[in-house]
Amino acid sequence: GRAGSNLLVNMLNRHAPERLVCHGEVFNRKQIAARVPVPGFETTDERDANPESFLRSLESASLAETPGLHAVGFKVFSPHLKEGIEHTIGSGRYRLIWLRRENLLAQFSSLELATRTGEWRRWKGTKNTETQSGDKPEQATMAFDAGEFRAFLSEMAEREAWIGGLIDASPSPSVAT
Repeated sequence: GRAGSNLLVNMLNRHAPERLVCHGEVFNRKQIAARVPVPGFETTDERDANPESFLRSLESASLAETPGLHAVGFKVFSPHLKEGIEHTIGSGRYRLIWLRRENLLAQFSSLELATRTGEWRRWKGTKNTETQSGDKPEQATMAFDAGEFRAFLSEMAEREAWIGGLIDASPSPSVAT
């Protein structure tokens, strides 16, 4: 993985499933990765038109699915729907765990390989890392492009500054990094 977010989501969902639910990437531009159907928001266009109402509906649907739930969460990444991220952080209503990867070269390489191969999850024990016979699959490689890496570093710095600014301006920031 690139940041450990799937591991964190899985750990949170296993910790106290009667008290906490953590959804996937609910503001992903291509899909709504929620653990429950979100009434009134079956498409990303519906969600994108009103991210604030989408979040309220997500909370309500989660609470209806698990009465007594204490917390509802989800993960976002900076390329996700900008208005959704701004509302999530700017409202002061939500807690934030900000996962960042220190090794940006590893993050860049991992992201580039995932984008090029379509394999977004690669860890031991998944069908992507071992064949039926137990053989290791061919290792994906790519040529390093210094210009692409510099552009990636610049984009990451801009995203970090944007999110950091949102957190600093939030009415009650509660952030763990």
